[in-house]
Amino acid sequence: MKKFLIIFFLFAFVWGQAQRDSLLNVIETIKKTPVDTTHINRLKDLGYDLIETDSLMSRKLLEEALDKSLKTKDNNTIANCYRLLGVYHLYFSQSNKALQYYRLSLKY
Repeated sequence: MKKFLIIFFLFAFVWGQAQRDSLLNVIETIKKTPVDTTHINRLKDLGYDLIETDSLMSRKLLEEALDKSLKTKDNNTIANCYRLLGVYHLYFSQSNKALQYYRLSLKY
């Protein structure tokens, strides 16, 4: 039984590390593309997809997408980034912060 548990945890660790490496490769690939709406949409979509599994990376990607969308001045993308940051905060029961982001999204 102990051997089984050791093998199981070792496998889980290796699998988790492989998933993390794969995620970092995807992020690096996105960052190598020119900064345009497609680039920003990839960042925000990946950020949204990671809310449940990697919340720190999720927030970082969503904030990076917002920063880049503000620089490109694309109102739809800006509004969507603010909305997704609201979704992020609502997921973690931060209603006031979520509401702030939702209100900001309505300005665009």
